[in-house]
Amino acid sequence: MRETNQEMMKEINREIMQTILKEYPELVLDYCILSGEYDGIASHQRAVQTAIKIFGMRENMICTCEHEKMNPRAVDSAEFFYFPDELWKKSSRGVTTMNPPTPLPYWFAFVEPPYGSDYSKADFVRVNETFFSAPEHLEVFRWEDNFSSYFDAGHEWWGAALWSIYDREKIRFVIIGASATD
Repeated sequence: MRETNQEMMKEINREIMQTILKEYPELVLDYCILSGEYDGIASHQRAVQTAIKIFGMRENMICTCEHEKMNPRAVDSAEFFYFPDELWKKSSRGVTTMNPPTPLPYWFAFVEPPYGSDYSKADFVRVNETFFSAPEHLEVFRWEDNFSSYFDAGHEWWGAALWSIYDREKIRFVIIGASATD
């Protein structure tokens, strides 16, 4: 059966991700920028399914999805971009004094990969300015981490998370996945 235009999502601007990876080699987050027709939560689900396939291909693995387990929760963009300055204590290697929070927040997944990093709030802000327009233009969903084999590595130790963000100004989706282990 052939997909209709409404069902298709296409990866775009891959060079942005390649540039970010060169500048932030310890980053363990997966980013995927997609174009496709917007129709609310159904389009978020299609974007997530497409991104999971792309994340798997990047790692030379097949990531399965159980569509009936896909469960999103709307997230306010202020919550999504929140960075807890009051809790942030860096050592020389960048490891905080905290254990990984549950559920894994975006800021933690960015600055605290399994073996730490030297990334700062300024790095977090810079990368987000590269991917997104102003927060008021964003629709954010956090997805449960139990519907795909993509999350298996993260469930072993460090953590797993997935967000879909629709940017109404840039008219595109950004999917961010976190699933890493030692």
